[in-house]
Amino acid sequence: MTLKRKPHRKSRTGCSECKRRRIKCDEEKPRCTYCVRHGSPCVYPGTSPSATIGPTPNLSAPGHPSPLSQTSHAESHTEASEITPCFAHCARSPIPSGASFELKDLALLHHWTLVTSRSILNTPQLDHFWQTVLPEIAFQHSYVMHSLLSIAALHVTYLCPSNRREHLCDAAHHHSKALAGFREAINFIDPQNGDALFASATLIFFYAFLTFGKLYDGYGDDTSTKAHTSRILGAEWIPLVRGIELILHPVYEHVRAGPLRSLLGLGNWYELDPDAQPGPGDEDLLRLREIWNSDENAKVYDETLTLLRRTSVWMMQFQNMQGNQASERGYHRDWSGPFIWLFLVPDKYFVLQQQRQPSALILFAYFGALLQRLNGYWWMEGCGKSIVGVVDECLGPYWSSWLDWPKQVVGLG
Repeated sequence: MTLKRKPHRKSRTGCSECKRRRIKCDEEKPRCTYCVRHGSPCVYPGTSPSATIGPTPNLSAPGHPSPLSQTSHAESHTEASEITPCFAHCARSPIPSGASFELKDLALLHHWTLVTSRSILNTPQLDHFWQTVLPEIAFQHSYVMHSLLSIAALHVTYLCPSNRREHLCDAAHHHSKALAGFREAINFIDPQNGDALFASATLIFFYAFLTFGKLYDGYGDDTSTKAHTSRILGAEWIPLVRGIELILHPVYEHVRAGPLRSLLGLGNWYELDPDAQPGPGDEDLLRLREIWNSDENAKVYDETLTLLRRTSVWMMQFQNMQGNQASERGYHRDWSGPFIWLFLVPDKYFVLQQQRQPSALILFAYFGALLQRLNGYWWMEGCGKSIVGVVDECLGPYWSSWLDWPKQVVGLG
């Protein structure tokens, strides 16, 4: 006797996926049990598969309609699942609508996904943060999408310098939109937008850091020596970078439990001892103490110097690591060193640096020398040399001997 396979029960009013597989759909909304179990898109007849990317609505603002008041819960989930299967798990919240992106913006998103996201770290096991996780968040919050597109436009500028001005204008446009949305979102910080705020802050920080590289040389107001010097010394980008930590502090615990948690760990940073294991040029760094021995701000400079030496050791440790050893360190690698330094340096140091005190500027030149180690990344190219060159011009020949080492490192010696 042979056993016959029990035929599938057909579904006449169920979702498209159950109909395709000719199985009985339990017609649960917004997604049936089968689609939930198998992670499949769940679309019911009569629902629209279209999805739009738009600004994140201010749900706390008086009189602002909730997205759920404009479309059904099932339709919102359908829109999210129709973007692409890998975004199906993001369907817990509706995709905001109301604004449109142009065709060239979609081209930038395409470039981000295939090229830019894979070029930032050049580390395949970590590229998914940039290639997948950030776009997933961007599809839920338009200001994150604008941040992402601003970086993509800068990368296109780097690759296609012949249309430099046009691409920089596109980058500035998206950066402006990103800042506007970010500033609105921080007025209503809660766990629902914590990941988006952190993602956008990371990208805004990245954009700000790129503005003192050679991509922006001679662009906009940068034609004058004064404007160029101000930009390189961080009159605008340093306060922006330093302010991000304060903005994100309320959502830190939420982010630490979410998809971006790996970006928060600092590995063995606090265990490093530059006295026990000094980095390259450490003797030159230690010699700087002679400059501020009798200065009233000596304590500030000493702390800044210690952090700079630790940054050097942090970056050095990754040069001799094998692939598996580096993976055990988590997300942060040598490229994180300068950013960690920027966040941890005392506030008073940057006040002195903006006042262009000689000791503060010399320390900043040595920071530029550390950046030179990352010159192989497109987004860091020329940054270290720009800093050292501007500091040398500001200080003049009297302090020239104190800049011999950083000038040699960046190729100005």
